Amino acid sequence: MSDSPKPTPPPKGCELLRENVYEEASEEEDSEELLKRREPTMLRAGKRLIAPSKQTNKKYTVVFDLDETVVYARDGPLYSRAYLRDLLRSIKDDFEIVVWTAGERDYAKTVLEEINEDLIIDHLVYRHQIWFNQEDYTKDLRRLGRDLDFTIMVENTPDCLRVNPQNGIIVEDFEVAQEETDEESSVLLPEEPPEVKPGDKQEEEREETSTPKPAKKRVHTDRTLYLLKEVLLELAKSEETVPKFLAKCELLSHQVVVGSDGKEIPIYHLGTRRRRKDAGTPRKVVKENRDKISVTPPTDRRKRPREDSVVSDPPPAELSR
Repeated sequence: MSDSPKPTPPPKGCELLRENVYEEASEEEDSEELLKRREPTMLRAGKRLIAPSKQTNKKYTVVFDLDETVVYARDGPLYSRAYLRDLLRSIKDDFEIVVWTAGERDYAKTVLEEINEDLIIDHLVYRHQIWFNQEDYTKDLRRLGRDLDFTIMVENTPDCLRVNPQNGIIVEDFEVAQEETDEESSVLLPEEPPEVKPGDKQEEEREETSTPKPAKKRVHTDRTLYLLKEVLLELAKSEETVPKFLAKCELLSHQVVVGSDGKEIPIYHLGTRRRRKDAGTPRKVVKENRDKISVTPPTDRRKRPREDSVVSDPPPAELSR
């Protein structure tokens, strides 16, 4: 068996959008079309981060984080999470759509080239000193200038929601592993026994004593964004305020996370699969906080420190505002 680890296939359902997000698009791409996709941007002066909405027919605003929430690109290849395209197309008539990322401007614009092909995204907020610094990187929804009662954010990092926890949904990290560990490789690729001829005594003995081959790992499709579509469409249909709707949404579990500052953050959590009504108390997990780290090409990336947060016992049924 080879000592080198084998590549791990991307999660089922996700889509490779670009081979290397740090390289410019090919000359075959329509430059005018790409410019339109990159057009959403932010205001870099004043209190508001985005321009006032011109879409008076849309009652709600949804704010999406990028990295590990709807896309993954830390190793170069850009992947979209399963059902992203379907999600955006399904909610575009009911929601003003904002992308708010801790990623640098050029990186964020490049991602928009790939995920904004239908020109559905209205605004982009990227890493900038007017809202982001290494001590405080909270995404304060009040800076958008929208009615908080009808604004919802989708994130994978609870720290980003500490100011507006009643308006946010936390999802599991979306990651695409590039290689298996040596341990995984040895489990999935057991050494082949020596070849023996049919009828040999050795073969009979081996059949009686050999260890059964390990079962293949079951790969399930990440249904996070499929379920999120259901949540958002039900929200639009209800016409309720975001805090009121989230407090009673059966697809969400109520948890408390200890943030990087040591303070508790109540959150609404959406899993990768439909939640059973009898799921009980959420298990304790350790979650890495990544939003302080800039997305950089693999050759320039330094080892990231871990900033862990721990999920504890669930709070009462409704989050305090």
